[in-house]
Amino acid sequence: MVGSAQRWRDRPAGRLLVDMLSTLLTLWVSLLLLMWFIQRQISGGGSADKRRKPKKQRVGFDDVQGVDEAKEELVEVNVAFVLITSLRCLMNVARQIIFWYLVV
Repeated sequence: MVGSAQRWRDRPAGRLLVDMLSTLLTLWVSLLLLMWFIQRQISGGGSADKRRKPKKQRVGFDDVQGVDEAKEELVEVNVAFVLITSLRCLMNVARQIIFWYLVV
């Protein structure tokens, strides 16, 4: 181990810098190539299946059977949410009023 440390001390600073940069460059290039390859594999790499798919298929409420019932259910859920939220807010206000009344 001592011999290894001695070799690093004997090298000129320029050579040490060149060694470090070449090592870092080699690591970065290999990592970038690996990341590029993995990204291509994950995304499908422009396969034939990807080209056959339609770009975007938009389906709205008007395209679905029973759209009127779904809209009514959404309105019911929205009304229930607003009522529950309002009741919670009123309960919090009442709790604060009672707290301040008892404290003071």
